[in-house]
Amino acid sequence: METTLEHKQYRKRKGERGAALWTALVSSMLLLGAGSALILTTSMSATNSVDSIAENQAYYAAESGLQESLNVLRGNVASPTFTFSTAADTASGNKAGDATTYSRLSNWLPYGNTSGFSDRVTLTSNYTSLNGLAYSVRVTNPDPETVAQPGAPPAKDTFQKPQGATLQPTPSWHQWHCGHCSWDYSHHPYCNHHHCTNPQGTGRATVDDSRLVVQATGYGPKGAVKQMEMMVKHTTFDYNDCPAAIVMVGPSDNSAPITLNMTQDGDKQFTGKDLLAGSTTHIASFGFTSSGAQSAANSYILTLHNSGQPVDVTKALLLDGTNTPPWISSADDARVFVDELQSIAVSMGRYFTTASPPAAGAYGTDTAPVFTFVDGNFTIPGGKKGGGLLVVTGTLEIQKDAEWDGLILVMGDDPLGNASKFKLTTSGHAKIYGAMVIAPFHRTATVGTPFLGPSFDTSLGGHDSEFKYDSGEVRDAIYTLPPRVVGVHEGLTIAPPS
Repeated sequence: METTLEHKQYRKRKGERGAALWTALVSSMLLLGAGSALILTTSMSATNSVDSIAENQAYYAAESGLQESLNVLRGNVASPTFTFSTAADTASGNKAGDATTYSRLSNWLPYGNTSGFSDRVTLTSNYTSLNGLAYSVRVTNPDPETVAQPGAPPAKDTFQKPQGATLQPTPSWHQWHCGHCSWDYSHHPYCNHHHCTNPQGTGRATVDDSRLVVQATGYGPKGAVKQMEMMVKHTTFDYNDCPAAIVMVGPSDNSAPITLNMTQDGDKQFTGKDLLAGSTTHIASFGFTSSGAQSAANSYILTLHNSGQPVDVTKALLLDGTNTPPWISSADDARVFVDELQSIAVSMGRYFTTASPPAAGAYGTDTAPVFTFVDGNFTIPGGKKGGGLLVVTGTLEIQKDAEWDGLILVMGDDPLGNASKFKLTTSGHAKIYGAMVIAPFHRTATVGTPFLGPSFDTSLGGHDSEFKYDSGEVRDAIYTLPPRVVGVHEGLTIAPPS
């Protein structure tokens, strides 16, 4: 009976034979598909990881290109001599025989250091385009060379070069920093190229390059490429629109009055008439940041020899928002500015103190200006000369027959908290050719603390002293500081010229 029942059940389920096999096969196929997908995903992730590493390596190679270029732009090269204002010119930026139509700094960067890759600087040994790191750079001037920088309209020079090296007057529309422009390049260390265009518009432009764009292309393994861009400014700060030969910065409400004492027997010895050959610029002799200080100065000047004749016209200018440099627009801005200059001085080995001042003869000359930062008081001894950018946070004293050619910034206070000030002692023919800013303030004060009262005193020995504006000396003084990077980013925002 049981056998018969089992036989009937067997015949009833006879159509289900092989179902288990199909179920196993389908399950196996699903598992195989899932496994294949997992293997593919893992493989793709590994590939993406490798590609990501290659992209990062290309990025680091581009960074290396920017860093090496910046090293060149800062003049940290021995030969040939680097000049920032011509770095974007192919004739100056590239070595002789380089047929590249743009500046790539091949005078200093070792292009072609791996055979077969003359268009790039390789960073790894046995370099190939699929295995290794390299970079190339392009340096351009972002400001069209026939368009003047802020402060002057676009213009081209139309005078012809005469026969021989004859010094020519600078057209009145030239930029302040083009004041050395002439066909005689032997008289100034920065003039080793044509600043000006000829009547056909070919050749050197009317302005020096004050900004440069460095575009770096980094090459990584497996053909990875990254591009980066850097904007570099020639100067750490600007003073191209110098408002007056001597600027005295105090509180705008004149709550801390100025101290102005002068003795002078000669006429027009305090003058804003530019001494630079060919320049027609004529700025004020003194500049003040409050109407009260300006009025007091004008009244005082009239009491001098021959009814104020020692001070040239315009005698006293009121600085406002249109002609005040941003670094002295407030005491807070000035504090940041002086701190930055101090940091630069330390990095350059040009930081000094009252107790450890620069040795006489070690603070530059007219033809070889340097940056000198004195945290405290400083005296230029009688008969000694200096040149370049001088920053003094305490009292600056100039003695008999001393001379400074450049820009003097008497700003802040000394380590004891005494306000910075200027004085001339011992009667003699002391001379300053360039410009001066006197801006006292407490360097460690809280935010919002205003300027103190500025002091300029030559009453102890200024009978035949000279304080005369010279835009060329100011320019050279600012150029003693290293170029400044104002922006770095990935990608290119400025299309390279064709």
